[in-house]
Amino acid sequence: MAESEPTCPGCRERDGIIRRLEERVTSLERRLEELERRSHRPAAPFSRGFLKPDPKPPGRKPGHEGEHRAVPTRVDRVLDAPLPPSCPCGGPIVEDGVHPQYQTDIPPVTPVTTKFDVHVGHCRGCGKRFQGRHPFQTSQALGAAAVQFGPRVVAMGLELHVRLGLSFRKLADFLVRFPGLKAAPATFARAMRRLARRMRGTRDEILAALRASTACHGDGTGWRVGGKPACLHTVCTKTEALYLVRDDWGAGPTIEVLGEDYAGVFGSDGLRAFERLTWLRQRCLAHLLRFAREIEAEKTRGAVHYPRAVTALLKAAISLGKRREDVAEATFLHGFRALETRLEKLLFANLTDLDNAKLRGRLWRAAPHLFTFLTIPGVDPTNNEAERTLRPAVIARKLSAGNRTWAGAEAWAALASVIETSRRRGQDFTQLVLRTLRSSAPLPQPAFAVMTR
Repeated sequence: MAESEPTCPGCRERDGIIRRLEERVTSLERRLEELERRSHRPAAPFSRGFLKPDPKPPGRKPGHEGEHRAVPTRVDRVLDAPLPPSCPCGGPIVEDGVHPQYQTDIPPVTPVTTKFDVHVGHCRGCGKRFQGRHPFQTSQALGAAAVQFGPRVVAMGLELHVRLGLSFRKLADFLVRFPGLKAAPATFARAMRRLARRMRGTRDEILAALRASTACHGDGTGWRVGGKPACLHTVCTKTEALYLVRDDWGAGPTIEVLGEDYAGVFGSDGLRAFERLTWLRQRCLAHLLRFAREIEAEKTRGAVHYPRAVTALLKAAISLGKRREDVAEATFLHGFRALETRLEKLLFANLTDLDNAKLRGRLWRAAPHLFTFLTIPGVDPTNNEAERTLRPAVIARKLSAGNRTWAGAEAWAALASVIETSRRRGQDFTQLVLRTLRSSAPLPQPAFAVMTR
């Protein structure tokens, strides 16, 4: 005979708690088993572990205009590809026409060495030493330091190292194999520090642009300096990106970049340290959506309703933001008030599941900064801009494990800021290096301002 339900309210409450704990233990056991299997599976650590049942087809959408490589506007040489004299069967071949084919390639790279005859003299009156300088020179060094690499070699090498993650040893090997230049790995380590000092004015220009921006994003990821843990911070917009390597995981480096009185909107993830900031903020909806989906995937029966409701709310908010320009103002305001009502119900819902309560806690902390993008045009509802800014650095970290010294970390972060900002602005980093190294100005100059005049 089946055991009857307890009649005592205390016993029923106790049995309910025990049942929920058992469900929680079962869910965690399944999760643990899956993680143990995944650790032994030969898959990338970022693998999702599942495939979508109805993925989007590869390629562009139907009806999209096709694209192909354009015919070159300049042809440097013309080679003839004649028909064979006869067919293998022995019959004659009749020519029907001539069709063009174009091939663009890089010729063998031959380094060009320039010798500067530097005139040195002194003043007859006071004895002060003078030295000539050609506009193409990048240094005043003579004697043992008179043999140098030009600015294009330095620019290419440091972009390969900083942006693409190539180590200094691999960089030296690359230069030997292709342009035929012999270089020690330490050569580019020293060049990185020198160029970072010369580009201090350009980095300050990026810093000023971020402080004057109406909206920006920030994020951080793990880094290592000298084998010890550190943090790589970034603050960015669509046209600027600044990196900082610090041993502080909190909001201090972000305040160092933007200043205490930043007047724009700051987008971020759910880092607790950002909660003490007094700026206008936009909490990343993508992080909350991901957390809600993870909880929904582990729940059964009535426990799935709350994460589904949170997911529906956040998706509706993003959809309303995308349709802002296409709907009437009254319709937009009505939709915004409806979202606030739904959010209030979710914040004060009666929950018994511990994971749902944790989700509500995150939603509660994010609530004041959840819909900023709906009240201020031009604000992104996600922190994807900062995530994308960190991605190349994360790849470089996997290859190099960080920096050996703090001086190297500062130089790497400064050049990474200039390289990424030049890429976002559509400017050539090599030209920035040429202008910076060939300048005879005593103080670091903002190279971006020179190029955009």
